[in-house]
Amino acid sequence: MKFSSLFHPTYGIIRSIIALLLGLSLVIWPGVAVDAFVRILGAVMILVGGVALGINFLGKERLGFLFASTGIIAVVFGIILLAFPDFFVNLLSYLFGILMLFFSIGEIATLLSAGKYTKVKFAFYIIPILIFLAGIFLIVRPMDAAKAVFIFFGIALMFYAVFEFVLAIKFSKVFKAAEQEAAVETAKEEATDVEVIESKPLIEEAAEEPADVTQEEQPEE
Repeated sequence: MKFSSLFHPTYGIIRSIIALLLGLSLVIWPGVAVDAFVRILGAVMILVGGVALGINFLGKERLGFLFASTGIIAVVFGIILLAFPDFFVNLLSYLFGILMLFFSIGEIATLLSAGKYTKVKFAFYIIPILIFLAGIFLIVRPMDAAKAVFIFFGIALMFYAVFEFVLAIKFSKVFKAAEQEAAVETAKEEATDVEVIESKPLIEEAAEEPADVTQEEQPEE
């Protein structure tokens, strides 16, 4: 038995190298990563919308106006992403920034209301304040915020690469020992099968001999 799955240490080393290279790319060129991500998303949207339109208009059955309209919307949205990637990034940043402001202000208002009835420590305000500041950063500097997200993701990938490499080296001996043990067990099973096959004719021959002897010992009438 060989461990040829993705959990084999060899594949672990390959995964760690790929993750390390990708993480370094995201940290060194975050702007390129943002642009590439949006463009890839746009291409996927065009592909999905085109397939939907093809199925609706070229297929044997018409799936209706709603299905066709979703395909058209996907294609148009994909074209916009390819033509104006920065606009999409800014739009998403604005939306997420507004949501973060909304939730942080609501949390701070809740804590202030609770402070009328009980003592609320300042530590409870730290996370809502940080979320509020992050929301402002997303709105004021949307492109920089997107780059920061990709840089963070790149750093996380680099940590994952190191962790994966260490695990692969650590468990390589375990996998080798398991493979050797499995090979020994397989050899024992094959040897047992050969012994059973070779001994079977002898058993059958021994079972036939008494019958032959009995027939020879019977007197002739």
